[in-house]
Amino acid sequence: SPQTIYAEVVNTDNECPSSTQVTFEITVNPLPLVDISNMDGSVICIDRETGEIVSAPTLDTGLNANDYEFEWFLDGEELAFTGSALTVEEAGLYEVIVVDLATSNSTE
Repeated sequence: SPQTIYAEVVNTDNECPSSTQVTFEITVNPLPLVDISNMDGSVICIDRETGEIVSAPTLDTGLNANDYEFEWFLDGEELAFTGSALTVEEAGLYEVIVVDLATSNSTE
């Protein structure tokens, strides 16, 4: 639910408040429900002779790419991929940041 926040500037030298008060409204939207943690036991299979990937697991957020924006990271480094499901081709710690485009106020 939206809430109104009141802010007042106080001069720290003399502890006198300013004559101006500022109000603004904050709305906290619920987080999208994403669970990519169910990958236990998933492995990347590589052909020993060719070194080519035979099969790779997919981390799927289950969210619609038209409704959300995705930022994927591997071991803390941002990947160039921005889709809702990522096929994993190397071992490491994968993370995803999801932004709900319907409730986001950011502009590009």
